[in-house]
Amino acid sequence: MRYIMLAAAALRDETAEMLIQQGLEEIASVSTSEQIAFLLVERARLLDELEAEQNRTMTPSVNSALTDTTCPQTPGLSTPGINTPGPSEDGRMSAVEFEQTLERERTLFEDELNQSRESIKKLKERLKQEHEEEINALMEENNKLEDDYEEAKSKVSSIEIKSERL
Repeated sequence: MRYIMLAAAALRDETAEMLIQQGLEEIASVSTSEQIAFLLVERARLLDELEAEQNRTMTPSVNSALTDTTCPQTPGLSTPGINTPGPSEDGRMSAVEFEQTLERERTLFEDELNQSRESIKKLKERLKQEHEEEINALMEENNKLEDDYEEAKSKVSSIEIKSERL
């Protein structure tokens, strides 16, 4: 039980460290469910901003011509103008670049999460092994004490028998 608590604490600490490294100090100390909720809300906000920016920068004639364009990174997602290459005229990144950046970030976060999970798995295994070794050492000590007790008990018994004969 103790090693599970240590593993959970290690995961919380590692997650907090990753969030702080990414500039998300404000959610580093809240619960995991609150962190996930924040990240989902932030993702939805960014997708809304992307859609709004795409709708704002497109002319009505281009917008109607590209209504059925499908996003290559997200099959089935219909987003006007998503295949617009390169930065827009005002220097902002294009929708394709934005989607690619989001995909790279998601991949990085998944890799970090997998590494964290693997680290916790190894920690659990190490703690379990240490716990088993400690239990085995205590069992051996207990067996030795029981043997010593039985030996002392038989000596006392033999001394009592001798004392009764006298």
